[in-house]
Amino acid sequence: MRTLVLYANYTQTLSYYDDWLDAFSFDAFFKCETVDILKGNVKTLWKKIKEFDLIVLLHSTNADGIGYVKKYTDLLNSRTGKLLVFPGNEVNIFGISMSERISFFKEIHADIIATQLLQEAGKWLYSDCKDSKIVSMPHALNPDIFKPLNRQRLIDIGVRVNRYTASLGDNDRNRIIDFFLRDESTKDFVMDISWNPAKRFKRDEWAFFLNKCKGTLATEAGSFYLQKDDQLVNEIQAYIEKAHKARKDFYIVRKKSVFSHIFSILPHSGKKIVQSLFYRYAKRFKLQHEGLLSEDVSFEEIHDKFFRCQLHAPVYTKAISSRHFDAIGTKTCLIMFGGRYNDILKPDEHYIKLEDDFSNIDDVKEKFSDESFREDMVNRTYEYVMQNHTY
Repeated sequence: MRTLVLYANYTQTLSYYDDWLDAFSFDAFFKCETVDILKGNVKTLWKKIKEFDLIVLLHSTNADGIGYVKKYTDLLNSRTGKLLVFPGNEVNIFGISMSERISFFKEIHADIIATQLLQEAGKWLYSDCKDSKIVSMPHALNPDIFKPLNRQRLIDIGVRVNRYTASLGDNDRNRIIDFFLRDESTKDFVMDISWNPAKRFKRDEWAFFLNKCKGTLATEAGSFYLQKDDQLVNEIQAYIEKAHKARKDFYIVRKKSVFSHIFSILPHSGKKIVQSLFYRYAKRFKLQHEGLLSEDVSFEEIHDKFFRCQLHAPVYTKAISSRHFDAIGTKTCLIMFGGRYNDILKPDEHYIKLEDDFSNIDDVKEKFSDESFREDMVNRTYEYVMQNHTY
């Protein structure tokens, strides 16, 4: 099948971007031509768009908004083949409009929307996309990259993540990691945990790091407060900005500023340098990025004002993520709160379940410290995923 795969190469720290691109590129069924939409020549594609049986928009084309891919609208609508879209970031994040993405999927008449969410959640979220078939397509394991290296694991718990912002209405990721960093009951663990974006790894580095760790911490991705529009997240952002303006203590760097645009086109090494400098000197020079304003307010403040009386979405809107499979592929034990995980992972069979009130931490420590128990779990989970959930 002649296939055109469109992607946006703007980061090297989201491994599933590269995993999906590899999966299509190396599969003999899809005779692929891949185009980075940040560098692609739209005029050149116009001449041969009708040659493709399938056109794929990978997550990276829309995960951080549709600004990159919008210029391809007319081109996509001139196709004769099918159009498959993978939505990224299926949560409400300020500046990454959910309603704009849904409208864009409608405008390009996507034949298939491959949601990361459960089937019922995807059908609910994209119910306005009448021309589209909704298919649940969660992430999976790339065993060529995320594989066990049979090396000595000197770190008990290793984690690299960004903090969830208060505007998601979900604090599970922050709570589980903060607990391990601060509670007396976990002091005997050797841990390497960082929230700092500048310390995030490229894909190969991340796989190598996981192989140095006996375990890692994770939760389901997403939020139960998912909305089809952006009303709630915009209200929260306006509230936070008003508080900042009242104090007059920060200059806000906007997502659509020249600075943000220059950052977006920097190579990975350049991004790491800028991130490191920004986090180090932002407070001294009274700077804050628009997307990071919510980091300066407490989850409790935002939850009490906006989420305490807010209803959950009518369907289950959390999902498994690629980082779960990354750990499984490297035989790194997962310690997680319970959840559905797209009905793929089962508690105390594929991961050690930590109660969300941390009441069973002693039992978790005992299981994790039992090398035989831990090895049996990671080996069993690895074989299960290798048989059923690779790209």
